Amino acid sequence: MAFDPDALLDVLVCPGCKSKLVYHEDSFVCTDAGCRLSYEVRDEIPVMLVDDATVLSEADWSGIVSPESSNGDSSS
Repeated sequence: MAFDPDALLDVLVCPGCKSKLVYHEDSFVCTDAGCRLSYEVRDEIPVMLVDDATVLSEADWSGIVSPESSNGDSSS
C-alpha cells in the first residue's frame, strides 16, 4: 500500500497542541502559530514525537501554512 498523507490528515493531530496538520515536503506541519512543530516522515511512517519534532521559524511556518488555517483567525 502506498503512503497517502491525505488519508492521515483526517486522523492525525499535533501531539503538542492538538491542532490540525498540513503535509509539506515529507513532513506534517502543525497549523498552530504558537506551536509551529514539523514532524518528519521516515520510511513512510510519520514520527509524531514532540521531542523529535522541529520548531519552524515564523517565516518558514507562514510560508507553509496560510494564516486563515491557524486558530481560525481570518481577520488578515
